[in-house]
Amino acid sequence: TPGEAFRNKGARSQALVELVDIYPTLCELAGLPIPSDLQGISMAPLLENPDQKWKEAAFSQYPRKGVMGYSARTPDWRFTRWINQKSGAEVARELYSYRGGRAERVNVAGKQAFQEDEQRLERILEAGLQEALPAR
Repeated sequence: TPGEAFRNKGARSQALVELVDIYPTLCELAGLPIPSDLQGISMAPLLENPDQKWKEAAFSQYPRKGVMGYSARTPDWRFTRWINQKSGAEVARELYSYRGGRAERVNVAGKQAFQEDEQRLERILEAGLQEALPAR
């Protein structure tokens, strides 16, 4: 029942969630059907088990003058590709580490030491949301 989802009240989770997950979560908790055309998924299972394996990445996009940034955020990294909106060409990329509680401070995109991480995050971004969802 929806009320049972709160038995872990006050528990914290390191799981990645997105704004698109709020509506399906509210639907599930209210006992309403979740529309099939939503991009997000219900976070209700995290209320039951905050430590369970969850999304591999969260995704966002952000417009700036003439470009659109497309990002994938994992627990350890954020990777962004900036795309020219007219030509479709990539104009910049960013890779920031969150390991060890670090904040975004140094863009390491293009640095040899982080090449494998950058390539993995680029694959995650290209694969998109459906590939990053937890197994259900």
